[in-house]
Amino acid sequence: MASDNALLLVDACEGVMAQTLATFHMATSRGLKVIPVLNKIDLPTADPPKVKQQLKLLLGINPNDVLSVSAKRGTNIEDIIATLILDGKCPSVDDSMQSPAHFVVLDSEHRPFRGVVVTVLTLGGNISPGMDLRIVRNGRAYKVREVGILSPDERSCEALYPGQVGFVSMDIRTPSEVVTGDVFYSGSKQSPTVNYIEPPKPVVYAGIYPVTHGPEHKLLRDALEKLCLNDPSVECTSEKHPALGAGWRLGFMGLLHMDVFRQRLEEEYGANLILTCPSVSYRVRLKGKKNIQKYGGEWVTIHDASMLDNCAEEYEEMHVQGSIIVPEPYLSPTLKLCLSRRGKLLSQDCLDETLVHISMDFPLSEVIVDFHDQLKTVSSGFASFEFAETGWQPADLTKLSVQLNGKVVEELTQLVPKASFIARARHLADALAKQIPRQQFLIKIQVLAQNRSVARADVKPYRKDVTAKLASRFSFFPVKLR
Repeated sequence: MASDNALLLVDACEGVMAQTLATFHMATSRGLKVIPVLNKIDLPTADPPKVKQQLKLLLGINPNDVLSVSAKRGTNIEDIIATLILDGKCPSVDDSMQSPAHFVVLDSEHRPFRGVVVTVLTLGGNISPGMDLRIVRNGRAYKVREVGILSPDERSCEALYPGQVGFVSMDIRTPSEVVTGDVFYSGSKQSPTVNYIEPPKPVVYAGIYPVTHGPEHKLLRDALEKLCLNDPSVECTSEKHPALGAGWRLGFMGLLHMDVFRQRLEEEYGANLILTCPSVSYRVRLKGKKNIQKYGGEWVTIHDASMLDNCAEEYEEMHVQGSIIVPEPYLSPTLKLCLSRRGKLLSQDCLDETLVHISMDFPLSEVIVDFHDQLKTVSSGFASFEFAETGWQPADLTKLSVQLNGKVVEELTQLVPKASFIARARHLADALAKQIPRQQFLIKIQVLAQNRSVARADVKPYRKDVTAKLASRFSFFPVKLR
């Protein structure tokens, strides 16, 4: 880990939420020292004693250890700095003389005429100009040109020592050569104490395309390269859409991660883009030796339901454990919503007189699109939701494909539960019929499952009146009715 301490920020007005529980357990599972901080104590609706009691009941935190601050007014901010220095864990570094020089990349930035400049935490040894360093991940070698500290501006120095945070400039030209979390080390052989930090694997996938091709495509490509430079959790691959053209398939850690990434593209780089609906990965067991040889194994992971053509024997989907904190009056509609999304109740606890904490098991595909919005609707905005992956589980799925006038549209192919595939097929057909504009000809929409049509809808053509021109042309002739 690049850090040994974590600040757990809790809103003094909202209290403990589902995100608070998830963040706390994630930090403690990685061995971090957690320092609880209560923010917004200056607001009239703040209730610090109540929130401290919630932290004690849920997380076992001593109320006397909770720092009460106001970031807006700067109240007690100095207490956070003092606590980090006096009670925080010291950096995990190797200061022995025999340790090879190595550091972990905290951030990186591409600068004109200098290439990629990285912000690093020195884990062991001394880093000085002229050294040859290698990346643990791929073994590529680079020469150090300049090192320095941040105070807060860059100041060059002779060397960086164990435990110091500074910047390192090397002969790295392209942004894709180094990512946040990379570990560099000196010497021809890798030290056994130097471990590569694996980047997290994405769980949500979406497509990004420029609105117009040409110059905008190049601008969007450059923006993606720069943003992916300091966010290694984003997985980026090129793809081509028959309707949207050339674009990229991006993998994110979640919906919030995807939304923040989109906002940065639009605000920082002025990108004009189209973001497709998010999807998840599935594990598929193939049938037939030819298919196994073709895809390189019996089990494959797919991000698009149209990738495999009727060669799946068994499916597995990612499941998550969802944590929901909701006021007691909204518990019944919340449970009803969860059960409609194939959720299974794991536990239910009362936090105090008004709040209830429920733990549910969900398929990931059921909670990534609109579950959070629906949860806010049924709870009048009071419920909070957070989830964490629990692993792959067998799933009884079937593939739905869409035909427009007999032609399959692969981009609309999706995997759905067999128990509800007919209802989902009808909903999909009706939704497409409302969205597709009318034409001069009939548009037949068919949704197929297991090679048979299970739902159909038609987009009727405009009425063609062949006598309209004749009526307007001869309208001046008098007509007598007998």
